[in-house]
Amino acid sequence: MWIETGIGLIIGVFLIWIGYIARTKGISSLLAGFWITWEPVNNEKLGNRVGILFIILGVLAILTAIFTIWFGAVVGKISAILALIDAIMIFIVIGLDQMGRWKKCFYFKSFNFNENKELHPEGSGDRTKEIEKN
Repeated sequence: MWIETGIGLIIGVFLIWIGYIARTKGISSLLAGFWITWEPVNNEKLGNRVGILFIILGVLAILTAIFTIWFGAVVGKISAILALIDAIMIFIVIGLDQMGRWKKCFYFKSFNFNENKELHPEGSGDRTKEIEKN
């Protein structure tokens, strides 16, 4: 029983440490393996949000390890549900960060520049006919 409590405490401290790194150095230090395929829009803001969620997950792991001594499996079930909600929130935060990039891409893709460097919407004329005339 004490071995499981010790493992829970070590995992909790490890998750708090990961959250601290994400808050101080930014999220790119944690997700360095995905740097080629994915880059955060706002590294500091996303690092702060994900760091707080990892710290909450670490505190939850420590509290679960401590309260399992007295209350048994009931605490484990409640903690598993809360940990799942926290993990889903981490994915939602990362997705919301990427929404800023998608919004910019859709906005700029819907406009074209003509030869005179004038900005006009994509549907306002046929670009190939303008090029053929000149």
